[in-house]
Amino acid sequence: MRKLPLVAFLFLFSSSLLAQSTISGQVTDAATTDPLEGIQVDLWNSAGDYIESASTDPSGNYTLNTPGDGDFYIFTPNYGVPTPYLPEVWDGATGTYCDFQVCNVLTTGTQIGVSGADVTGIDFDLDSGFTISGTVLDEGDNPIDGIGVCIHLSLIHI
Repeated sequence: MRKLPLVAFLFLFSSSLLAQSTISGQVTDAATTDPLEGIQVDLWNSAGDYIESASTDPSGNYTLNTPGDGDFYIFTPNYGVPTPYLPEVWDGATGTYCDFQVCNVLTTGTQIGVSGADVTGIDFDLDSGFTISGTVLDEGDNPIDGIGVCIHLSLIHI
């Protein structure tokens, strides 16, 4: 009689494992279409909770495991995307720029519905940004340490 509870537990445990699905795709360079290796892709649920991360392989492919059915969002966070690439949230096409510090993944991104099957083709084409570098000098042309520099975008309307 003790085997029955163990068999029931194993059945329920294996059934919960079978309920997991995956979301997968490829990350490429938007300009060259070359695959990008080592890009972090994050999975979030519709409540805004972080689920897990995956890194792209040499072919730019990634796979994320969902905890079950539901609606999810994925993005390439700024801390997981090397220079010169920009972070993006999946928008139903190839990705939209989304810096996690100022962008809401849930309102900017497109939900990915998972219902009992794996979801494939969730691809990103990462755009390149730019880098500005230099040295801040005092009036005597001496470098100043510890100075922060901010860049602001001004839109000119004519």
